[in-house]
Amino acid sequence: MTEIGLKKLPGRSSTIVDDEIVHLYANHRSHHLSAEIHHQLDGLKDELIQHGYQFDQSWISRLLIPNETNQSML
Repeated sequence: MTEIGLKKLPGRSSTIVDDEIVHLYANHRSHHLSAEIHHQLDGLKDELIQHGYQFDQSWISRLLIPNETNQSML
């Protein structure tokens, strides 16, 4: 994409919290509760793995970059 001059926009989803539209961006950690949110998500992920959950690698549609794992990608 860089070679042809395209810029990739980050993934974004939106929701309403207390009558206000909130935008959530992929891999963006600027929210003031971001650390707590990710800590809780890591705990849920660990609990799922303990109960036998396995990540479905078929959803990965690109090559992994260095230091990236199937689990971190999904």
